[in-house]
Amino acid sequence: MKRVSYLAIVGIFILSIVLTSCGNLNKQEFEQIFTEYKSKNDQMLAEMNAKITDLSQKLDAEISDRKTRVDEAKKAANDSVFFAEQGDANILEVAKAEDEKVRQDAKLFAQKAAENAKNFAQAEDKKVRQEAEKVAREAMNKANSASLAAEKAKKDIMQLGSTVEKIEKAQQTKKSER
Repeated sequence: MKRVSYLAIVGIFILSIVLTSCGNLNKQEFEQIFTEYKSKNDQMLAEMNAKITDLSQKLDAEISDRKTRVDEAKKAANDSVFFAEQGDANILEVAKAEDEKVRQDAKLFAQKAAENAKNFAQAEDKKVRQEAEKVAREAMNKANSASLAAEKAKKDIMQLGSTVEKIEKAQQTKKSER
């Protein structure tokens, strides 16, 4: 009777250690996956920030260039007004044409810059979503595996308990026969 009790206690102890270890492993795996996910997201955000900074610098340079052109056009327009006042109407027409061209160029550049920024943001957003969905699926799969392992361990405990009860009954029957 003592041997069976000791065996039952030892079996339950070992099984509890196994079950406890399974839970810790899954938590560690989750933390590892979560840490990898966070580092990937941080890296993607850093890359996005670098690209945005690069685009911003290019945009600033282009704006500066356009402002210079606009200033030149304004100067040309002022000059043409001066000459027009002196009776040179041809210079005024040339200045108006140049001013309109600079305005159209600036407007076109602004539209292209806005479109490029929008496309870039949409592409990066899509990448981040896809990565997040992938990590979530992997975590769900691991959680399901852990759940199945826990269910199997529970069944094994039930069988072990049933076996221990049968052994105890058999020993009691042997004792009563003696």
